[in-house]
Amino acid sequence: MRPTAEGHETWQPSAANGHQSTSNLSHVQQENQTEEGSQLMTQAHSDQPMSPQAQSPSSGPLAPMEIQEALLPAGRPEFTHPFSIGRRRYMIFVYTLLASLLFADQNLLAPNLTEAAEFFGFDEDEKDQYLGGYISAGFFAVGAPAALLIGWLTDKINRRNLLFWVVLFGSAPCLCTYWVNAYWEFFLLRLLTGISVGGCFPLLYSLLGDLFPPTSRSLVSAFVQIATGAGIFVGQALSSWIAPATNWR
Repeated sequence: MRPTAEGHETWQPSAANGHQSTSNLSHVQQENQTEEGSQLMTQAHSDQPMSPQAQSPSSGPLAPMEIQEALLPAGRPEFTHPFSIGRRRYMIFVYTLLASLLFADQNLLAPNLTEAAEFFGFDEDEKDQYLGGYISAGFFAVGAPAALLIGWLTDKINRRNLLFWVVLFGSAPCLCTYWVNAYWEFFLLRLLTGISVGGCFPLLYSLLGDLFPPTSRSLVSAFVQIATGAGIFVGQALSSWIAPATNWR
């Protein structure tokens, strides 16, 4: 406090107080500027459109199929084929008929296990082991590697010729079953038959896949599966009807 000429006292800040007041004022101004900047940033973010994940936090990440579809080009080229649609449908009929005939012999033995066991001199336990177990296991044990090998050959050689030899190599042993006299002969012929049953799938899917666009290939694959199931059903039904009238072979 300092006296003035009129005798009144007035308060004047000291030098130390002046520096402190200036520092406090600068700190307050900085806080105000920081708050204003935060408000501006919040307003800028609120004006931007939110991503689908941000709008729905509960939704998970994109599925791999959705990512693949997003990476595909917007317009797909139109599918063209040198064969007419009528000829391609006829080829579907031929290939599916071929698949049904190949799979028709898969369960031919099932209705005739008893007759086959009597022919080879097996008792009940041996019938289940040798005819119900070994024959079926060998049939598929050869068919699975054959599918891998023929699938690899599909990209190497002519597929039409390869299909011809696969069908011939598998159907001829099935035909030779009529002349078997020993179990080992029958077992070997069933192994060779499994080659055509397992090897036809990669060939048929490859040939039919080239005839139609990707949007129709699932339907064509369904026809192949229906044909194989129908072949197994018809083959087993005929076997149960023909064998009693002639013999199991």
